[in-house]
Amino acid sequence: MGRLQECHSRVAKYYEMTFTDNPLEFSWQRNEVKYQQASDVDGGYILRTNLNEMDAEEIWNIYISLTCVEAGFKR
Repeated sequence: MGRLQECHSRVAKYYEMTFTDNPLEFSWQRNEVKYQQASDVDGGYILRTNLNEMDAEEIWNIYISLTCVEAGFKR
C-alpha cells in the first residue's frame, strides 16, 4: 500500500485504503470531503517564489518545463 500511495500521491490523498490479512483483502474508498474540496479549486494554481528578477509568465514557463522534465524521468 505504501508503494501505491508513494507512486500515486496526488490521487492517494483522496482515498482511504485498508488491507487485512485474514481474509486477504485490499479495499479503498474515496474521501468525499477531501475530493470535493480539491474539485472546488481544480485548475487554480498559486506559485510562490522569491525570484524578483522574473515576471509571472517566465516563472510559469519554467514551472511547466520542469514538470515536463520530471514526467520524462518517471517513464
